[in-house]
Amino acid sequence: MGVFGFLAAVNFISGLSSTIYALWRGGLNKNKFFSAASAAGITIWAGASFLWFRAISEHEALLWLRLSVVGVIIAVSTYVHLVHRITGQGQKRPILVMASYGAFAFFFIINFTPLIISSAPEQVDFFPGRTTGLYALNALCLVLLFFLLYQIRGRLKYAQGFLRLRLKYLQLALILYIIGAAAFFLFLYRMPVFLYPYILLAPAVPLGVYAVITKRFLNVEEFLRRVFVYGSAAATASLIAATAFWAAPGFITTNEFLKYMVLAAVGITTFALCIRVFSYFYTSRLRPGEHTEEDADEDIKRLAYILDLTQLVETGTFVLKKILGVERVAMLIRGGETNNIDASKILGYDPGAPIFNYADNIIIRSLKHNKKILFLEDLFSFINLYGGGLKSDVEQLKRSFEDQNVRLFIPFVVKDELGGAATVGPKMVGDFTDHDLERLELFSRQVSVALENALLYDETKALSAYLQSVNKDLEKKVKDATAALDQRNKELEKANTHLEELSKLKTDFLNMASHQLRTPTTVIRGMMSMIIKNEVDEKTRASFLTSIYESANRLAALINDLLNTAYIEGGGLKLKLEEADAYAFVKKIVEELRQPAEAKKLQLEHRQDQDSLQARFDRKHLHEALYNLIDNAIKYTPGGSVTISLEKTTGRWRCIVSDTGIGIKPEDVGKLFQKFYRTDEAIRVASSGTGLGLYVVKKIIEEHRGTLTAKSEGIGKGTTFVVDMPINPQPQS
Repeated sequence: MGVFGFLAAVNFISGLSSTIYALWRGGLNKNKFFSAASAAGITIWAGASFLWFRAISEHEALLWLRLSVVGVIIAVSTYVHLVHRITGQGQKRPILVMASYGAFAFFFIINFTPLIISSAPEQVDFFPGRTTGLYALNALCLVLLFFLLYQIRGRLKYAQGFLRLRLKYLQLALILYIIGAAAFFLFLYRMPVFLYPYILLAPAVPLGVYAVITKRFLNVEEFLRRVFVYGSAAATASLIAATAFWAAPGFITTNEFLKYMVLAAVGITTFALCIRVFSYFYTSRLRPGEHTEEDADEDIKRLAYILDLTQLVETGTFVLKKILGVERVAMLIRGGETNNIDASKILGYDPGAPIFNYADNIIIRSLKHNKKILFLEDLFSFINLYGGGLKSDVEQLKRSFEDQNVRLFIPFVVKDELGGAATVGPKMVGDFTDHDLERLELFSRQVSVALENALLYDETKALSAYLQSVNKDLEKKVKDATAALDQRNKELEKANTHLEELSKLKTDFLNMASHQLRTPTTVIRGMMSMIIKNEVDEKTRASFLTSIYESANRLAALINDLLNTAYIEGGGLKLKLEEADAYAFVKKIVEELRQPAEAKKLQLEHRQDQDSLQARFDRKHLHEALYNLIDNAIKYTPGGSVTISLEKTTGRWRCIVSDTGIGIKPEDVGKLFQKFYRTDEAIRVASSGTGLGLYVVKKIIEEHRGTLTAKSEGIGKGTTFVVDMPINPQPQS
């Protein structure tokens, strides 16, 4: 009996640990739920058996025996369902699963009656009385377990890859399960058997859970890691629990139930903590070069930050080989619209194999269409279904891929286009799992992001280089233009001397014209009279003739300006309205004046709130008005910028000319549009000018039924002119 209690305790700890592990790693998800439920059944079975062994009365023994039967029912019924799901028989033969559940439900109901366990007399050490119901239940359990073993053996004949490895683990767990259960049943009937096989339930439970929960099999390094971690954790937890039990106060050690509950709580808590401690110790100290699953995911995520295509391919093939455990990997990056291969890497394949060897490869076209991970069979099924070339060529290519052991293809999608692809061969151990495919999806997304970033980075570098080249060309052109302008200025220096004199005369004339129009005529008449009467010598005669000529020129210019003004004021300005793109019209004028602005090193900006605006206006006269307005802004802006802004309002459009030039006194703004008026600052900056320009501009704008306004915050703070025009002006009546 002492040996049985020890074996039951070991099975209980194994079952409880496996249940916690299954719930922790698997949750309540499909097969993982049944795995956890089966382990929980073993836990109840072994725990109740241990307490039955410690019973001190028949009533207590009956309670624990019947609870152990409940554990048996839960363990076997859920194990039946689990194996049926994994082997695929749950859908083909659901009646077997339902029948087993029905039978166990019947035994569960009668378990609490004398039909299963009638008595547990103290005279026979509380062993249960032999009943037909107990015989039937034990027989049903063993028959079902043997049937499951037969079912697994049959499925193994056709299973491949990962499923085959999982079934082998389940088969081994089931064999240990059957031996341990048989030993318990025979012991229950007080038969003289070797009891130690009962402990085989301890490895059977975690082995079955591992077969369902794990995503990798037969990985020696992983197996050694888990043996070290869990073995060390179990040994440390047992030592700490024993120490705690030894050092526990007397009121705990004298209470059997409390004693074992404290022991279990300390053991489980310490075991969980030790798992984390020894996992960290193994990874960081014993095997610092080994990568956990989290490390592998981080390796994949770091691919998104690689901008160099060659490094991306090199790192990508290395990561694929490491995380999948494959020997053969090929990866390429395709660049631009020419579909040239920018970077590629092939590991394990024959260098001459047609992995990705020409731009219009049907593999590339098919991946471009699907944009998802495809196995070799799926890819060629798609090609055969939708066509991708001659049938003989397709079959030849497929045989070539099969000879190279290509298993699947991974596309890299950039902006809904195929930016590259990778192929991998078979895994060295097992087949590709759902977990592998999830990682490959992550790998595909991260490489796609990296490729897009790299292409954007290359485009940015190319654009930067282009802009630098353009800037250098502009600097050279400006420098050449400046040199040519300097040369031209030197050539015109002599002519400018004469023009300055004429400009001075013109300015004097305009100043006088604002007060007295007849003064030049009087001068001309007086000098001509003296010459005609021969009252002067030759030198004086030449001087008089020059003065007369200059006075006549000034008078002619003044008369021309006055005639133009009179022409406008007299109604001679007739508009010829035509429909055109007003924004394009203004932009053309701006471009005409860009060279003068650049010559002054001014920033000439053009802004508009929409692409185009159809309006009616007189091309000739509006061109003259806006050209003069913008030209004035450039002329009276020594440095800074001139901005022309176009905006549409309800039924109207505006042209706003703003500069950072000499500015105007607020009290002088109202005088700007008067005939012959020029501010002192304007005269200082540019002595030439009749003072009639803005007056003529305003008249043309008003003839279009528009308005011209100006505003300035003062000297040196720039000026803003606003031309407000109707989109469809009505002719003047």
